[in-house]
Amino acid sequence: MNIFPNDCDCISILNRAQEEAFFLIIPSAGASGALVFQGRQERLATPLSPGYPLALPHSLALNGDGGPYFLHIRWDEGTELTVARVMERGSASALVSPGIEATPENCKRMQDVLGRPISPHPILRLPLLPSDWCGKR
Repeated sequence: MNIFPNDCDCISILNRAQEEAFFLIIPSAGASGALVFQGRQERLATPLSPGYPLALPHSLALNGDGGPYFLHIRWDEGTELTVARVMERGSASALVSPGIEATPENCKRMQDVLGRPISPHPILRLPLLPSDWCGKR
């Protein structure tokens, strides 16, 4: 689902239980601006690794190079993640998903698509495959 409905440029997403979300940012051709993500990461069950998932706050610059962009963000359960869109030119849609469990079956499917090893994990999740964002398999 697009998190910016009806030309809204700032939203908050309450983290009820998952502690993470995967974002697919799709800018229009020639779009220029930024998406900014702000939230708390003080009580995460699994600590952040350097550069993965993203440390908050985070800003994604849109400089007309097209995209799409893929982000994995984790934040504290029971708190909100605020996402703001500031555009100088064009527009950008943002889709969000809680992802899927990193079961052996899902990891095998992801590995077949990406062509590289993906290991199952009891806590961390996997993003949806590009075809899943569109509801196609």
